[in-house]
Amino acid sequence: GQSKQAASVWRRGQESVEDLDEDERMQFFMFVGQYANSWAVMYQLHADGMLPAAQWQIVRNDAVSILSTGGGQVFWKSGGESAFDAGFVEWINGELASGERPYDMAAMAG
Repeated sequence: GQSKQAASVWRRGQESVEDLDEDERMQFFMFVGQYANSWAVMYQLHADGMLPAAQWQIVRNDAVSILSTGGGQVFWKSGGESAFDAGFVEWINGELASGERPYDMAAMAG
């Protein structure tokens, strides 16, 4: 079904977008792009003191974990990075440079 196809694109895209066809790559980038839009809003709410620390930690872990994947890095470096404000970009780049990856969704799925 559709959800299995979407999960397949998500899983394979995290590993490497090179393994996706053109339509699947677009789908993967759309997924990550929508997440990144939400993360950017949450980042601003956090920076403005309007998002509790516990909620921010969840958002942070997702952003760092997903953008640390092979496909997440391609998304970020091939255009995602240029779509956001400087503060969010600086924060993401700092988090990615740290090398930390709070979780590995593909490994969790086994």
